[in-house]
Amino acid sequence: MLGLGVPVSFRGDHLVLFGFSSIVFFYGCWPFLKGLVEELRKRQPGMMTLITVAISAAYFYSSAVTFGLPAWASTGNGPP
Repeated sequence: MLGLGVPVSFRGDHLVLFGFSSIVFFYGCWPFLKGLVEELRKRQPGMMTLITVAISAAYFYSSAVTFGLPAWASTGNGPP
C-alpha cells in the first residue's frame, strides 16, 4: 500500500478515511448535485439524477460500512 510493506493504521484512521472520502465526494459530485436540483425543479429527471443517485448510493454505503455496517463482500454473502 503506497509502496510500503505494511499498511499504515492508527487509532481513528477510519475517521480520517471518512473525512477524505467526504471531501472527494462533495468536490467531485457537486456538479451532479446542482444538475439534480435543476432537473427536479423542472420535474424532468435525467442523467444528472441517475449519476447522483449512483454516486450517492456508493458513498453512503461506504460510509455506513466505515461506521460498522457489515459489508457484503467481507462476510462472503451476497445481497439478500
